[in-house]
Amino acid sequence: MVHEAKKAVGPVPVQGIGKQIEHRMFGSVKNLVRILLLGLLGLFSVGLTGPTPASGQVAEDICSWSVRVGSARLSAACLDARRFLWISAEQPAAPPEQKRIKSLPTRLYSTYRSAYAVDRNDGSLWSGRGGAVSATSGVFMTLGPVRLAIEPQISWSENRAFSLPDTTVIGLSRFADPWVFAAVDHYLRPGSGSRFRIDPGSSFVEVEGAQGRLGVSNERLWWGPARRYPLLFSGTAPGFWHAYVEAGPNLKTPVGRFHAQLLWGRLDESKWFDADPGNDHRLLGAFQVAWSSDFVPGLEVAYSVVRHEPLPRGDFRLGQLGQLFTGDGASEDPMHVGVPMGSLGLRFAYPDEGFEAYAEIGRGDYLLVPEPGVSDGRHSLIYIMGFSRTVARASGNAWRITGEVLKQSLELPQPGPDPATPPRTFVAQGHTNQGQVLGAYVGPGSNAQYVTLDHLGEGFSWGVFAERVRRNDDTYFRTHAYDYGFRGHDLEWTLGARLGAAPKLAWIGSAAFSAEFGASRRKNRSFVGLEHGENRVFLREWNLWGEFLVRLDRAGR
Repeated sequence: MVHEAKKAVGPVPVQGIGKQIEHRMFGSVKNLVRILLLGLLGLFSVGLTGPTPASGQVAEDICSWSVRVGSARLSAACLDARRFLWISAEQPAAPPEQKRIKSLPTRLYSTYRSAYAVDRNDGSLWSGRGGAVSATSGVFMTLGPVRLAIEPQISWSENRAFSLPDTTVIGLSRFADPWVFAAVDHYLRPGSGSRFRIDPGSSFVEVEGAQGRLGVSNERLWWGPARRYPLLFSGTAPGFWHAYVEAGPNLKTPVGRFHAQLLWGRLDESKWFDADPGNDHRLLGAFQVAWSSDFVPGLEVAYSVVRHEPLPRGDFRLGQLGQLFTGDGASEDPMHVGVPMGSLGLRFAYPDEGFEAYAEIGRGDYLLVPEPGVSDGRHSLIYIMGFSRTVARASGNAWRITGEVLKQSLELPQPGPDPATPPRTFVAQGHTNQGQVLGAYVGPGSNAQYVTLDHLGEGFSWGVFAERVRRNDDTYFRTHAYDYGFRGHDLEWTLGARLGAAPKLAWIGSAAFSAEFGASRRKNRSFVGLEHGENRVFLREWNLWGEFLVRLDRAGR
């Protein structure tokens, strides 16, 4: 069945949809109430237990506002501590100044999915159906103020076949997501057959000074306080080459400490989107200013902006660099009009007490909400809210509870475009790089909730978690809600467990092992089989999965 890429959505009848609207509105309120209650419970527990002993288990669990994901970055260790449960492991020490060349840790990461693909926070690796494995290692060199890291990523994916929607869009690959109206380069599967890839990974070169640094990098970025669903940058998509300049992160002023960064880079289209060679590349500009208060302990505020600029036929114009700050000029060439998105974040972080609460709200016009001319900008707010509470014991063990809520979809079915309103420009590929999302791994227009309970030990840690994800709700309201009400959502429930160990092996140095596994139950994946109300037998699937990581560091001997 061929789908009309720019099909407008007409008026939505009240009958059948009234319950859907009520369900969505009250559902959002319930999610907010749940996370607020969990956060208040965590904050209340701080008062009950009093300050906990300061330890690496607590302090290293609260990341900086922006992290460059790579083994050469000490700040990236906290992301490992959150995800892989080796907080108590001995973290790699900073490279000694007198040591100009240092080997980077070797990381072997593998995934398995029994029924369908779930790709998250793994860079150029594609975690498709079947097995997948990646390896990274390299060297880190210093020469005075110059720092160089070479850390490529090699990956292989079995990429076994699974059912895809029979709806297609004229001009797009059959592997492209057909439900985002040709507005996001988000493939459902990267072609057929196994996939082998060599990627520059977390390689970079930079010059570091007393109050900042500048350089060129292919590192993945993680922006914001989120522990699972970052709004703007996560580690899901491959890194992209970009030039950057940073000030801070502890630039002291009379009103507090600042960290500012600015970057420009090039994003690439995947092979499984459209057949137009003239739009294969885009310019991305981003800046962030983070402020932490000295007179309100633990308070951090950050403002972030990301802007996509089209490069038709590779035509770059110097003035596009300034559009990140000035916006679109009235006389700008229509072929070079960019698309902005941004967020404002707030966090209270108390490492000594093991408590963190945060919220980030942003606008996702035409990137996370990809239907130009249809989406009502007043409803395009996206947000993340979460908290974490760690209670450390004198024995060295600790308990940690974490909760997070993500909202990236419109709250109500949207009307058709207003003929009197001129269409606004959008970037066809959306907020992606090489077919994978740059933001939260659940994808555009999705909502999610996540809670986990971890026990953190000296040499062994374990945890259990639950997750609920409703994917691509924007598409569902535009296309399927009329026929299916609240029954046809792409909904997934996941229960899982994770383990982490950090043994001391004299013959290796520093070692860490992690495993995360679980079972997911998903209904109406990618809306397979939903055909305008004609089919009432919904697709239901079990997906058994596992993720495994081994980290070896001889430099830690």
